[in-house]
Amino acid sequence: GQLHYSVSEESKHGTFVGRIAQDLGLELAELVPRLFRVASKTHGDLLEVNLQNGILFVNSRIDREELCGQSAECSMHLEVIVDRPLQVFHVNVEVKDINDNPPVFSLREQKLLIAESKQLDSRFPLEGASDADIEENALLTYRLSQNEYFSLDSPTNSKQIKRLSLILKKSLDREETPELNLLLTATDGGKPEL
Repeated sequence: GQLHYSVSEESKHGTFVGRIAQDLGLELAELVPRLFRVASKTHGDLLEVNLQNGILFVNSRIDREELCGQSAECSMHLEVIVDRPLQVFHVNVEVKDINDNPPVFSLREQKLLIAESKQLDSRFPLEGASDADIEENALLTYRLSQNEYFSLDSPTNSKQIKRLSLILKKSLDREETPELNLLLTATDGGKPEL
């Protein structure tokens, strides 16, 4: 059989994950004599079992993005082994995403050279931000600083919005405004947002 638990990434050392011995039907008194141990090929010391109370707990920092990248599903598979008689149990621990990564722009500054003869409603592409989290925590919303010349067009509900456009709303006059500085802000859908 297989056991399923879940834990939030970045949980503190000692965070309770599950009563693993009890859930596997093992007596606390038999854990030590039967050499109860957890084997995981890849996730070594992230989770440990207290042999006194049979509880599976967080032993060291779990970073979901490091473990699974952008994949929607993120689990650690553990093998629990006891001897006399030999038994092997499979345990699956789902790692839940927390909003621990802010949106990041690859470019701190984007310069656009625009001819003053450009038609109204002309579009100028901008580089969007990216967020290492998943789902709502990576859903980005953009805001453009208040100005009379441009509005922002950004597709909604796409996770890693890369295609943003400035839309010309008022004719440009180089003599009047040789340069315009605009601030583009990205926030994610996490609670609290970053």
